[in-house]
Amino acid sequence: RLYMVLSPEWLTAADVLASDEAAVELVTSGASAQLCFPSDWPRVFSTSKPLRALVNGTLRGVRCRAVAVDASGEREPASSFQRAAQLAASSDATLVKGFVVYELADGPRGCAFVAIRRWWNAAPGGAWFDAARPLVPGGRQLLLVESPLGERGEAAGRAGLGGGSFEAALRERLAGRPAEDEAAIVRHTGERGAGEVG
Repeated sequence: RLYMVLSPEWLTAADVLASDEAAVELVTSGASAQLCFPSDWPRVFSTSKPLRALVNGTLRGVRCRAVAVDASGEREPASSFQRAAQLAASSDATLVKGFVVYELADGPRGCAFVAIRRWWNAAPGGAWFDAARPLVPGGRQLLLVESPLGERGEAAGRAGLGGGSFEAALRERLAGRPAEDEAAIVRHTGERGAGEVG
């Protein structure tokens, strides 16, 4: 099995999907956003129609699992795409592609969710693990959804080679620090809110 890491790949606005258009705009614009692991998990999957529609419909989810955050990943500088591919190339772990799903924490519970494209790994026994740096600091779990849409399109891949300015700005805002240059997000991606919505 051979996975080639040809060049750095970082998140762009095209990697962000959500349960509604407003949520996509909130996350991909320069506004502050508070995201968290879905509240009342796993019961919320049965009670929240927007979450089910996002996972089963928009993302076409194959498998969905809650995975503990790897504390060592906080120091990992590489993107999830780089880190997961590197581990798959250098160990017995396999590469899994999909999305990490968060709930919008500053709104009514169970109403709005955001999915951000992410890659992780599966151990030989099948257990998932994510060794990359979490987007939202301080969390204990990640809700990961394996999806055929986890593969990055050619356009997203090319846009993601620009040094990671969108991902860096997104991390700053999710950590509660406003991005210094909101225009950099738009320049890097070409448009705001480029993600598909269900």
